[in-house]
Formats: sequence, structure tokens, C-alpha cells
Amino acid sequence: MPETRSHETNGLSGALAAAKRHPIMTATVVVGLLGGAVLGGLYLDPEWSLLRRVAAGTLAGGGAGFFIVATKLIG
Repeated sequence: MPETRSHETNGLSGALAAAKRHPIMTATVVVGLLGGAVLGGLYLDPEWSLLRRVAAGTLAGGGAGFFIVATKLIG
């Protein structure tokens, strides 16, 4: 018989379950993403398109948020 998986181990529902288990870590990464998007749109090189500035800021903010919570994930 094939083994059935619970709904928490499948794709998006698993990610949502993990986010519910760790709300502080989730909030830290989300705030980093949103803050990076706003700050990137405002302060990055005006020669870039707005979409590129927001995308670069989002990537940088998400990376910063991940680095903040990475020590909790490893240790």
C-alpha cells in the first residue's frame, strides 16, 4: 500500500504550519522583506526602474531577516 502523507508535510500547507509554529521568526523575515522593498524603492539608484529597486530591496531585506533568524535555526 502506498504511504499517505499528512496535510502538514505537503507543500504550502507545510509552510503555513511552520509559520504558525514560529510566529516571531516569520514576522522577522516578513518585516525584513517589506522594509527592504520600501527602502529599496526609496533609496536605491534612481537610474534603475522602480520594479528593479523594489526587487533588490526585497532580496536584501529578506536576506537580512534570514540572517537574523538563522542563528536560532542552527543553534
